Amino acid sequence: MKKIIAVSLILLSTNITYSKEEKTESDKKIDDLIEQVAVLNSKMLQFKDSLEKKNLYTKELIDKHKWKNEVLEQRIQQASDTIANQNSLFDGFGILYAIITIVMTLIAIGLPIVTYQFGVKPSKNALKELENNLDNKVEIYLKKSRSNQVKKSIKHLKGDNDELKGQAISFLSLTQHEGFSDEEMFEFYQLIESNKLTETYVGSVAHLLSSRVNDFANKIFSNKEQLKNNSIKSSAYQYIPKAGLSKFIKPLTVFLRDNNNQYGEFWTLVTFTHMYSKSVCNELFESKELIDILNPETLLTLKIGLKPLLENLNIDEEIFNKTYLFRKIETAAP
Repeated sequence: MKKIIAVSLILLSTNITYSKEEKTESDKKIDDLIEQVAVLNSKMLQFKDSLEKKNLYTKELIDKHKWKNEVLEQRIQQASDTIANQNSLFDGFGILYAIITIVMTLIAIGLPIVTYQFGVKPSKNALKELENNLDNKVEIYLKKSRSNQVKKSIKHLKGDNDELKGQAISFLSLTQHEGFSDEEMFEFYQLIESNKLTETYVGSVAHLLSSRVNDFANKIFSNKEQLKNNSIKSSAYQYIPKAGLSKFIKPLTVFLRDNNNQYGEFWTLVTFTHMYSKSVCNELFESKELIDILNPETLLTLKIGLKPLLENLNIDEEIFNKTYLFRKIETAAP
């Protein structure tokens, strides 16, 4: 390119020099040639400018392409980093999942064992223990509840409310089969000794007192004055066969000896005694101390009505005929 420009300048310089001289035919040809060169030079300049523009455009395209490549590489790198992070995250989740799976498996295996050891087994043992001790616990509860109710009933009997007294007697009579403690028996004894109860309540309390053998019943039923009370006497005649006739021979002897209806009282004693114990009744028939206080009138009355009396009580006549009472009756004058 530089050579072409140099040639053009030389020709131009020559043209200028030559213009000062006369132009010949050949000179005109040279002028035409110069013009052609000038035109060529102009076109070359235009081509140069076009080429420079194209080079500049190409450079811009290359720079732009390079920028795009850099951006693409950055995005690829970012994508690679993201994928790597995700892979790392997935690997972490995989490990975590494996750990959770192991833990869940251990729980699935161990939970029933733990539940049985700390839940089912203690409950089972407790249930078994409760089942074994349930009757005792219920019995203890019922005894405690009844004891409180008995105390409440005794308190009502000491009061002045007849309705509450009636409820107290009903409860005590209904639960008599469960028995009473010595302390409760002492309370019954005091109620009888207080002389504050009516005949109805005295008889009921005396019956409660006679429910089992105890020292307080022995004191009441061996008291001649208490035996004069018909309500107490009926309970005494039921109590004597249980406690033993020998403990009551002396008070019975005194009571029968001074009684205006000796025959009636004696045979009532025989009737109750035989009802509760045939052996004690036979003991009564053999008691010389008691039989010897029977007066001739009583013995004669027994002699007259002996057979129906024995039949009513279903007493074997042959056995009775061997007793001391029979021999004493036989001595009675008609």
